[in-house]
Amino acid sequence: MSSIPCDPLSGFDVLPPRVRNDPSETSPAPIAKTGSDRWLALNRFVDTTLKQGGVTPTVAMVWLVLYRSVRDGHCTVANSRIMALTGLSESTVERTIGALRRLRLIERTGGGHPGRASTYRVRGTCWED
Repeated sequence: MSSIPCDPLSGFDVLPPRVRNDPSETSPAPIAKTGSDRWLALNRFVDTTLKQGGVTPTVAMVWLVLYRSVRDGHCTVANSRIMALTGLSESTVERTIGALRRLRLIERTGGGHPGRASTYRVRGTCWED
């Protein structure tokens, strides 16, 4: 196997200009705190959490499904929805949710009743508050 470095952004040294919704807008809109927090959590997950032991591809896949649904730090998702998005079986989803809880990447904050959606607090790393 060749060790040729691959730079996926090669040739993209300059970003395109920002497209504004309102032509009269003169300054860039501020980044919403929740939006920047979401990027921070995703970056922490990719940069640090994926390297730690116990984060299998299945754990990462379910975390991403939960993360995608986060609003204000929490998400409410039924296991059936996770199953539909990932193609995993019910038992695998349940085991993976358990693994995410043991890794402290999610915390159940509501629900958890059979046939009902659960609410989780999703973290990018195990040491986040």
